[in-house]
Amino acid sequence: MFAAVAQELDHSPAQTHLTLRHLRLSPAKAQQLGETLARLVDEAEEDAGDQPVHGVLVTLYQQAGPTTGTT
Repeated sequence: MFAAVAQELDHSPAQTHLTLRHLRLSPAKAQQLGETLARLVDEAEEDAGDQPVHGVLVTLYQQAGPTTGTT
C-alpha cells in the first residue's frame, strides 16, 4: 500500500504534502480527531472536471505498544 502511495508522490507534477506526527491522545480525543479528519475530507468540494485530480490519504491509528518478551 505504501509503495503505491510513494509511487504516486514520486510521479506528482506538483508539490506534495506529507506529514507524520505522533500524538498522545485520550480515546475520546482520538475519536474526535478521527471524526474531524473524516469530515474535512468528506466536505472537500471538487472543482470543475477539467481540473487536476489530487489524491488525499488520511489515517489515524493507535501505535502498537512496545512488545516485551524473553529470548
